[in-house]
Amino acid sequence: MYDYWNNKFDWPIPLSDGSGRQLVTLRDADNYIASLPERDQNEPQWQLAKADLLRAAAEIEAWHWFARSRIVNALYGVTEPPTVKETINCDVSLRLAFGL
Repeated sequence: MYDYWNNKFDWPIPLSDGSGRQLVTLRDADNYIASLPERDQNEPQWQLAKADLLRAAAEIEAWHWFARSRIVNALYGVTEPPTVKETINCDVSLRLAFGL
């Protein structure tokens, strides 16, 4: 049986905590939600994100997009997350600064 939890989002989701970490797979997102305090997990936006994530893990392909959108909304609210270009520029800058 195929493990759909390892499916990747079309674009990684940068976390809002400034750590530079990203949610790349459905499993990453599930683990992140599970690591939140219970009161946060019970917030409507996280409940919706988890429900859509479960649908995506059931391999209902269209739900990958919905799950990603719900997670971004739960993380950032109405604020837009960093763009892919900003994320790449930050990664390149860090690599140059630290010789990686």
